[in-house]
Amino acid sequence: MRRPSTRPIRVATAVGALATAALTALATTGPPAAAAAAGTSDALARYIVVLEEGTDAASVAAEHASSLGVVTGHVYSSALDGYAARMPAAVAGLVEA
Repeated sequence: MRRPSTRPIRVATAVGALATAALTALATTGPPAAAAAAGTSDALARYIVVLEEGTDAASVAAEHASSLGVVTGHVYSSALDGYAARMPAAVAGLVEA
């Protein structure tokens, strides 16, 4: 199965209700383990991760939370497929890859 392409977008650049929803709906799922493993700062930035259309965003968000320590929030499936998250910049680079 082909791995879904991801492209994080800083919440600060998102507009309207999408950014508001991401900021108010963030929930915690675990520590940023990937950041600790990479020796990076614990400072978490807010992102909206946009996935290719038709991707199961809930599954990808859960996978990123367990494997990378991403703190996931709202999962989007109507206007776009993706999820809101908090993560260090180093982890965002891994999500983008």
